[in-house]
Amino acid sequence: MEIVIPDLPNKYTKSDAKLFEYISNHTEAFLFMSISQLSKETGMSEATISRFAKHMGYQDYKDMRSKMIQHQPLGGAANKLAGTLSKNESFDVQRWFRFQQECIKTTAENINGETFRKIIETLKSAERIYIHAKNASSSAAQLLFFRLRRLGFNVFLIPSGGSETIEGIVHAEEVKYEDYAAFDIAVQDKLKVPFSKSTENYFEGGLVTGFGSAVTFKGLDEEGNLQFYAITDRGPNVDAPQYDQGERVTESKTFPCPDFTPSIGVLTIKDGVAVVSESIPIKDADNKNISGLPLAPGEVGATGEAALDMEMNLLGYDNNGLDTEGIAVDHDGNFWVCDEYGPFIAKIDSTGKLLEKYAPGTGLPEILSSRIPNRGFEGLTITPSGKVIASVQSVLDVNGETSKKASFVRFVEFDPETKATKMYAYPVDTAMYKSAKDCKIGDIYAVDDETLLVIEQGKLANKTMSNKIMKVSLKNATDITNVTYGGKELEYASKQELTNAVKVMEKELYIDLRAAGWTAEKAEGLCVLPGGRMVAVINDNDFGLMTKTEDPQNEDPDITDYIYHAKSGTYTLEDEQSEVSVSIEENTEPAQMWFFLAEEKIVSK
Repeated sequence: MEIVIPDLPNKYTKSDAKLFEYISNHTEAFLFMSISQLSKETGMSEATISRFAKHMGYQDYKDMRSKMIQHQPLGGAANKLAGTLSKNESFDVQRWFRFQQECIKTTAENINGETFRKIIETLKSAERIYIHAKNASSSAAQLLFFRLRRLGFNVFLIPSGGSETIEGIVHAEEVKYEDYAAFDIAVQDKLKVPFSKSTENYFEGGLVTGFGSAVTFKGLDEEGNLQFYAITDRGPNVDAPQYDQGERVTESKTFPCPDFTPSIGVLTIKDGVAVVSESIPIKDADNKNISGLPLAPGEVGATGEAALDMEMNLLGYDNNGLDTEGIAVDHDGNFWVCDEYGPFIAKIDSTGKLLEKYAPGTGLPEILSSRIPNRGFEGLTITPSGKVIASVQSVLDVNGETSKKASFVRFVEFDPETKATKMYAYPVDTAMYKSAKDCKIGDIYAVDDETLLVIEQGKLANKTMSNKIMKVSLKNATDITNVTYGGKELEYASKQELTNAVKVMEKELYIDLRAAGWTAEKAEGLCVLPGGRMVAVINDNDFGLMTKTEDPQNEDPDITDYIYHAKSGTYTLEDEQSEVSVSIEENTEPAQMWFFLAEEKIVSK
């Protein structure tokens, strides 16, 4: 087909020329491409392609392709079909479509539901799947191959006939997968966090929302792209000085955007990027947006820290505030999330409205209130039978005495139907860490009712960072609810005393993330795709923020070593007045979604 370009040489770009050349050389293929497919083939963005269509005098891409189809003499099978229809004057379009409807109806009537379900279960448990189709069914085979690969199945498409079929089976045994793939997370501008101090080249347009606190698989979109739900934490916050209010000195955090609402984002893997294009703000029972500000002193879940703005003014508290972490979706489509403050477990409907909330002493075991401040629940999952399991981030600090010596982390099982709870002990290899509290849980995922995947991470005693996914069994673990040792909580028991008293959860290494290519500091979200071998992990880069501290008298200042005196507006360091200044700057660690193909297949729920 000849494409005629109007004589407007100054209007066309190098990108236009590249697109023109591609369409001219691949016309028939182009006529059947969506704009996203053409973008992938040419390396041009969809926006560039849309501009090209308008430069060519068309309304948009669809209009350009439609007009070209009308003037293009198709070849091959397409030409044969077009020729047949044009020569057959008696062809009745409505009759033809009614025939297709009848074929679909007959197929539906003859499908055996039980057999179909057995086929699905067989596919889910298969180590390797081969697809072979001929003639008209080959397009369906291509689609099935594409969808199963996206879900992480070990699948191969065998050529349709002759010697190619045998060769295809042989070569299928030789196919090697990449161990991992990483996708940068892109957040659309409309979802950025408004920041009052944004200027050109300084968080221009607002802060990039961090949807890296947890992740769970949502399904496939209409184009077959993988989709996930990903959740934020309490919002942008950075380290701040200790805060002297006159009566007492407390820990503090700076919240540059105090009106931020913790939210659930929809993340789509498309064209080599993980794009967050929509989000669901979390609302309280009255349908008002919550915040991520800490709870007032004395409240269940209070951390004792002061929330400050950028000028070191107190922001106050929010007794409905949540520092959200883990996320899962139940059979009714409701979200279950956990929180680091309380720690709390919350049930939220699909619109983001809070339906139920459970706290230590109110639905959850009282002992959980002994969590280290800001280290409440870090991971949450739902088992196939509907039980909610949440994990504390690190060991408990009972009476302020056990954070350095406790040898296990508590996991809580909650039954949404009966409200009953159980607790289990996840063992900490204390010899690996300088202190027991340095072992942190990143997230958890229920493979079945008795098996979990657990992210265990932290800085080791040798000062290197460790990020591992452990395979954990609950099968023989003791319910440690109300179990004590020597009249005290189990956190006081030594490792040997603990194992003498109860059976802890059994664990083994599943994936060493760092050995497999992981580079980020924190792995905070985990789920398994339906194929059973593809593991998705998301990192948290703290909204791309970090504290910037400058002190002319201190080469390597740490703002948490300083005290800010609210009445005088001055800083001191070790009782000496200081001219320190504090602000925020960009954390250059990228927010990413990683996929690891495990050597061992794990049966997913």
